Amino acid sequence: MDILTDNELLRTYIGTLSYNLFGTLAIEIPLALALGVRGRKNAWTVFEVNVLTNPIVVTILFLLVRTQLCMPAVRGILFLMECVVVPAEGMLYKRRLTETPMNPFKLSLILNAVSYGTGVILELISVL
Repeated sequence: MDILTDNELLRTYIGTLSYNLFGTLAIEIPLALALGVRGRKNAWTVFEVNVLTNPIVVTILFLLVRTQLCMPAVRGILFLMECVVVPAEGMLYKRRLTETPMNPFKLSLILNAVSYGTGVILELISVL
């Protein structure tokens, strides 16, 4: 394990958190609009839901990676966390979205599957 100062670790964490959150927002908000989510309030709801859930997932993953847990285990844990996030976000969408032609749980599944899949592809590209 490489030795990082507290400041370097904090910068790494903030960078990781920012990269993942902004990437997720850049994917999920336009996709939600393309899938029929309409109105500023509803787009804002997609933003809020991701600002609530994404940092929790990223923080857990960051801590797992820092413990040098093997990457297949980290990926498995991420998949399990997504299995919790999808219905949680679906419930939030069900309560908050006013204009969407799609079931909120299906919307959550599609949004998360695309952003998760994009992350997997980006990780594979960076390894090559």
